[in-house]
This record gives sequence, structure tokens and C-alpha cells, in this order.
Amino acid sequence: MNLELTETQKAFRDTLCSWLEECFPTPPDLEDPTVIERWEQLLIERGWQAYKWPVTAGGPGWDMVQKYLWEQEVGALGLPLMLRGSGVAMLGPIIHGFGTTEQQERFLPPILANQVQWCQGYSEPGAGSDLASLRTRAVRDGDDYLVTGEKIWTSEAHKADWIFALTRTADEARRQAGITFLLINLDDPGQGPIHSVPSMAPEASA
Repeated sequence: MNLELTETQKAFRDTLCSWLEECFPTPPDLEDPTVIERWEQLLIERGWQAYKWPVTAGGPGWDMVQKYLWEQEVGALGLPLMLRGSGVAMLGPIIHGFGTTEQQERFLPPILANQVQWCQGYSEPGAGSDLASLRTRAVRDGDDYLVTGEKIWTSEAHKADWIFALTRTADEARRQAGITFLLINLDDPGQGPIHSVPSMAPEASA
């Protein structure tokens, strides 16, 4: 097995290292919050803020070696590998893989531009690692869902604009069924639409 980098891979690494050195001629002060803010803006300008995303979702479309080199070089500086928050790391790939075209066009660009912050709404009192036990219920009411329940351990919820939440929409014999993945605007007073990622609904916790 040949573990040597190809010339193309070496060129990618050299480009990456040159860019990082240009951005940070001296080691970044990770205790300074403005450093991370500047870093995230640099990522957005370069188009590398979601390094695992495919081109079709707005990412760079890197292969496994490029991702590895990115993680090695950026990790050595202690900088975040991508934009902070659950939007890039968790929600974006789900919307790209399972969402409708309308949802992809609406939600992916603001995530990549760091304009909308997301948090995860999975765990509940009595339903942490066992998500099949969740009780937050969403009842269809015309074009809307009426959601009642409680979510806990929701990191960065105080900074989030939206939450992606697992909710129970049906009582099936198999507890993992009947769970729907909803996108909920946290600023909504309760009158606006909630978006359901359709293909995720029956298999959310399978």
C-alpha cells in the first residue's frame, strides 16, 4: 500500500499551509474571542466553512485525503475545523440528504453564511440516550404543527434562532417509529409554520 501523497495532494497541502500562514503569521491567541470570529469569517470568504459538505450543498467537495490534511493542519493551530454550532455539523447534511428542494434553498445558504444559529432538540426529561422514549408531541393542524413538550441539554439554545427537534407524531407499536424531525423558529410566537423534513419522519430514531 502506497501511503505517499500524490503531487495533487501535496499541492493542496501547500496551498492550505500557505493560506493559514497568511491568515496567522503568528500562532492565534485562542483566548481572544475575536480571533475565532475572524477565523469563521475567513472560512466563509474562502468557502471552507463546511469542509465535509459536498459541492451540491455548497461545500468544497473534498475527498478523504483533503479532509484529513485540513484536520491535521487546522487542528495543529487549535482552530475550529468548521463553523461553530449545530447548523453545519448536524442539520445541513440532513437537509441536503433528506430535505425538499425548497428546504435546501431556504436553509442551507444562511447556515453557510453563518446568518442563522441552530440548536438540537433531542433529549428530554426521561429521554436522553433513549430517544425512543421522547414525549414531545406534534399534532398536525392544517399546514401547521402544534408542539407541546420539553427539551433539555440543548447546547447554545440561548443563542439559537431555530431548533431542529424530534417530536412524536404517531403512537406506533414500535417506539422508534412515529417520530418526526421538525424545524422550529424559536422567535415564532406560535402562529407561523413549522417545517418537517419529510423523508426523516418515519425513521428518525431507527
